[in-house]
Amino acid sequence: MSDEETYADFATVRDHLLNAEARRKNLTYEQTAALQHAEWAASEGRMGYKTDPKVFQEVLNAVLEIEVFQDHADLAAKIAELLPRRRRKFVPSPAAAASRCRTPTSSRS
Repeated sequence: MSDEETYADFATVRDHLLNAEARRKNLTYEQTAALQHAEWAASEGRMGYKTDPKVFQEVLNAVLEIEVFQDHADLAAKIAELLPRRRRKFVPSPAAAASRCRTPTSSRS
């Protein structure tokens, strides 16, 4: 096992736990709880759409290209899990993000 951390979406976690359950015929209490949570989180019940591992990876890679997130892969993974509903090209726009963060200035006369 490498020292590098990797992040997985809920659908991938669910699939790994289901595979483990099929191989072992039994999961520990903690694994069963994690499986139940992953099944719910990857389903339409959580956010109105199922999560897709391919979309998660694309969005994670795109978010990690943003300078602010390069040292915070954990936050980038959370953003990737929350973002888009369906597979589409995700291109972060620093200018668009900056414009959303600006606060209106009051005009002085």
